[in-house]
This record gives sequence, structure tokens and C-alpha cells, in this order.
Amino acid sequence: MEPLDRIKRVKTDHVQENNSSNEPLPMSPLEEFTECFTHDLFSSSKFDDIKDKYEISKPFKYCEISPIFENKLLKDVQTEIIDNLNFTLKETDIYAYNQSGDLANLDGLPADEKNKLPSLKLLRDAIYSPQFRSFVSKITGCGPLSGIKTDMSTNIFKDTNYLLLHDDVIEDRIISFIIYLPTLNGKKDWEPAEGGALELYPVIDNSSVPHISPETSLSTRWNKIVFFEVKPGYSFHSVSEVIAKDPKVQRLSIQGWFHAPQKSEVGYSSIPKTLSHTPTLKQIHMGDDYLSFTKIETPQNASHNLVLSNDDKAYLEIFVNPDYLSDKIIQQTQNLFLEQSYIQLGKFLNFDNSAKLEEIIKVADKLDNFNTTNLPYHGSGECGRWKVRGPSVLRRFLELDGPSGSNTADKGINDHQLLTFTLASLRDELFKSEAFRNWISIVTQVDIGSYRGSVRRFRPGLDYVLASKTGITNPTIDVNLSLTPIDSTEDKNLWQSGQVGGYECYLTVEPDDTPASVYKRLDDEDPLLTVPASWNTLNLVYCEPEVLKFTHL
Repeated sequence: MEPLDRIKRVKTDHVQENNSSNEPLPMSPLEEFTECFTHDLFSSSKFDDIKDKYEISKPFKYCEISPIFENKLLKDVQTEIIDNLNFTLKETDIYAYNQSGDLANLDGLPADEKNKLPSLKLLRDAIYSPQFRSFVSKITGCGPLSGIKTDMSTNIFKDTNYLLLHDDVIEDRIISFIIYLPTLNGKKDWEPAEGGALELYPVIDNSSVPHISPETSLSTRWNKIVFFEVKPGYSFHSVSEVIAKDPKVQRLSIQGWFHAPQKSEVGYSSIPKTLSHTPTLKQIHMGDDYLSFTKIETPQNASHNLVLSNDDKAYLEIFVNPDYLSDKIIQQTQNLFLEQSYIQLGKFLNFDNSAKLEEIIKVADKLDNFNTTNLPYHGSGECGRWKVRGPSVLRRFLELDGPSGSNTADKGINDHQLLTFTLASLRDELFKSEAFRNWISIVTQVDIGSYRGSVRRFRPGLDYVLASKTGITNPTIDVNLSLTPIDSTEDKNLWQSGQVGGYECYLTVEPDDTPASVYKRLDDEDPLLTVPASWNTLNLVYCEPEVLKFTHL
């Protein structure tokens, strides 16, 4: 259920692409694969039970079977995977996990390598056998499935790995499936608190827009398969972030797709399938306007604003560290920004504001149980003036005074009135002020004709912004005050490393219209800039219209 690369990775090496094979698979010595599955899987009574559950499943029809395979076979497969397959970290704005090469290529391996993977090859052949394909087709009613176009790989989700919302629509995929083989390090089974759940999203009013939060969450479980029909703008799903501090506990899975019949197969059609709804990728490429700009009646003219007025200084001193208001520091800041097109200003708010705000944020985070050791529930923090901003195909985060419409609205336990009042005052009295715009114009030497802004709160493991268009057609100055409490040098190093997310990544995206590249972006260039989360730091970034940014926490 994981898509191919959509954008260039932030910090990974080159990886082998997950290419499908159109070559017929040599049959395993077993002509009949029944023994690979649980003993009663193909019985009429079992089929009827599975079919009945499939028909009433929500938010879209899916099949969940556990156990699915003969247990010893699956244990042997897990051992072969761990001992013999190589994994590469794959990371984009949509996902971060480790993936093996395409398992369709097993037959092309040298004999010594292939002989180390007999159980894995048997499992693959059983999955694409006529018997199991017929079983899946009859359960879902999807019609014939290809037996010669195979498409599957092995994925490992470690601590902090995730996969954000998408619909899996690529080329001629018909059915998406995932088989769970988690490494448990002596435990009986995977624990829901460790994350890694498959989350299924409903759509809003029969549109192609998914709701903010999932309706169904399917936990990871040993020897379980989940499969569903791939439908554009409808089969929305994600994998929640894995929280597993034990490095030996990993969400290991085999994941892949059944494709439409190929030319030599029964059921083949040369007529392209008509898309009834808008696929994920197209929605991401289209983007949206996100937030409208407020025009300024008398725009700041950078060429005229060479010195900050005493009145502006007096007003800004209520909020800002006075060092940043001195002519000397303003000149130094201006020179650095003009040289590199970005700058980070630490200790930006004055001490009184910073100390008060830090304590308020820490109290709110503790009340909402926002930390790096637990996954908050969907709806956490949604209370009072805090609303979730979507659509979830592009973004999800809490926004102060944001639009309503979430399917998990008011599930938060506290409206955090003090936090709300303090941040709203900072937004309205500092960031929207003429004095602050004058300061920005002088520091950046950019004429400011309009502005927009919001107060965002990112919940760990839930929230993100994908790299997509936001209606910007002119260069902008991105002004971001980062307010992430940091209690120790260890915390600071962890945030700066990017291992726990929270950074904002600026990048350019190259168009690629080839069919095989639907979730792909270029891998051979570094991002323009990556800004880690920090405490009381104002980040100024000059952005051309083609520059996109993303973040994930």
C-alpha cells in the first residue's frame, strides 16, 4: 500500500525503484498451493463468512483475514527476509520506511542467492497463484487479476517511520494487499500502542476529498492479510507512525498489488479505465489556495525604509528581543539575509514573553499528552478555537481560529484558554502589525504588498504538510516563529538531526509525466533548505513561486 517515490528524498542514498515484472513466473514444484494457506481458507463456509464481513466493512470495502498462511511457512519467510534481504531507507514528504528490492525479481537472482529464499519464493508464487487470485477476485468482485504482472516488496517500519494518506492509484493496479510479519523480540504479538496501524479514511459527501481523520484503524498482527480494491479518490489509507523504542521490534510486512490482466491473459482490455474521481497525486499536484492574502493599502517600500523609526522600535520592544531592533544588528541581519536568502534569529521574543509562553506551551502539551513516546488519538487538541486544517490529502494540523468541518471536531479534552489568548495576541498584535512589517521590509529589503498568517500546532505522529502548491504566484518572504520547547542539549540535537521530524524542508519539484513515476520526484538533488524545529527562533526565507515546502511531526 506504499506508493513509489513522489519527491526527492531529504537525506537518503540512491535506491532501486520498485519496478514490476511482466515475465511469467516459473511455477514452484507444488502445482497446488493450498498447503501454503490456513487449512480451511478455501472452504465454502469460510468464504461466505469472509465475503459477508467484506460487504459491510467501512469506510470502503476491505478484507481482513488472520491467520492467512501456514504459520511455519511464514516464520521461515521472516527468517529468510531478515537474514538475506537488503533494505534501503526511503524518505519523502509522504513516507519514511525501509524497503527491499522488487520480489518479482527473485527468479533472476544468481543461484546461490535464490537458494537462500525458497520460502519467500513459495509465498510469492502462492499469492499470485490462480487459486488465490480467484479467491480475491470473488471476494471483492473486481474481475480477473493478472498472474504474470507481479508487484510486491518487503517493507520495514522502524521507530518514527510512517506513511501518510494516499489512494494507491498507479497504472493498472486493481487490488492492494499487505501481509504482516512483525518482529516481536519475544512478545506474543504487536501492541496497538506501538503504532503502525493501517488507517482507512471516508470521503466527504461522495467527493474525492478525504475526511480529516480515519474512520477505521486496523492493527498490525502476525500472519494477517488486508486487501482492498484500489479506487481513485476513494481508497484513502495511511500507516500511523511506529513508536517502538526496542530496535528489535519492527513492523515487517510484505506489500504489493494485483494488476489488471495483461495482453496474453483472460480479461485483458486495451481500453483505459475511466477515472470517476480525482486520484491523490492529481490533488497534490493541483494544491489549493490554503489561506488568502490581505492586501496592504500603502505597501511598505523597502527602498524608502532604510531605518526603523523610534515609534516602531518602541512598539516592537513590547514583544521582541531589543537586540534585533538596534541599527547595528538590523544591518548585520540585512547583510546576511541578502547574501544567503534566509536567516535564523534565535531568542527572538524578549525574555518575559518567551518565558511565559514556554511554560504555557509545556502545560498544554502535558495535558494533551503530546510527547515522543505516545501517539495522540485522532481529535486530540480539537477543542474551543483550535480546529484541524485540511484537506488531509495535503495537510493536517491544529490551527487557531481555523475553519471547521473536521470529522473529529471537539474531541479534545481542553480548550487551553491561556495558550489560545497568548498566541492570538502574538499573532494579532505583533505579526499583523505595521511595525513588524516595516521591520521585515527593512531586514529583507523586499517590498511588502500583502500578508497572510496562521498559528499552527503540530501533534506528534498525526500532523504534516505535503509539498504542494498553495496559490502563490509571486516571490514571498516566509516568516516562521518556531516555538518548540527544548529542555536539554540532547533534545536540541534530536530536533536538529531530523530523526523526530518537525523540520521544514524547502525544495523545488521537477515535472515528470511518465506513467511509472506517479508518486516520484527527483532523487539526485538535495533540498534547498531544511530548517529544524527549535525554541523561540524566527526563520526568514525568501521563496520563489516554484519553491515548495513540507513538514511532518
